[in-house]
Amino acid sequence: MIQLAFRLIFAAFLLIAGISASWAQDNATPDYESWRSVASRATEAVEAGRASDVALEELRGQLVDWRQIFEDAQTTNENAIETVQDQLDALGPEPEEGPEPEDISLQRSELT
Repeated sequence: MIQLAFRLIFAAFLLIAGISASWAQDNATPDYESWRSVASRATEAVEAGRASDVALEELRGQLVDWRQIFEDAQTTNENAIETVQDQLDALGPEPEEGPEPEDISLQRSELT
């Protein structure tokens, strides 16, 4: 049971450590109140040391689900960001001397 509790704490730590500081501000944003509730219950169960193996397994399953939610949220805009970066790369570097052609300058400013 102690080993299971350790795994539960470790899973929670990995989940929290894996959260990116920059989240997409759209409908894919995780429900942080629900996350806090699950994390709080897991912490209390481990600290109390009285949770059954079944209860710990249930909490572990919920933590695994949350880890997937957070991993999905981190990659929500990954393709769009990669596309924009590819477009910027295709424009090449800004000229070191002299002005950049207006159409390229405009496109670069729209992408950034």
